[in-house]
Amino acid sequence: MPCLPVIDILKCNNCTSCLSFCRQGAFYVDVDGFVKIDYRACSGCGVCAYQCPYGAISCVESVGADVISYSERATVTSSTLSSFK
Repeated sequence: MPCLPVIDILKCNNCTSCLSFCRQGAFYVDVDGFVKIDYRACSGCGVCAYQCPYGAISCVESVGADVISYSERATVTSSTLSSFK
């Protein structure tokens, strides 16, 4: 099953390593300097979760949830999850 990456904002220090490792360009820095994920660009490969030097990125699976809200900076909806099935 593909990886749906989620950033733990308590562990992430916005080092931007994920921007370098993501071949799809799914990670970006917003106007406030925080790393975010563009789920439309994410292929679900999971490389980001293994390469994050701070262990701030983890993979979740769709488990029939309508909405998974991880933080103010990352909200995953059922429509996002359906693209990973």
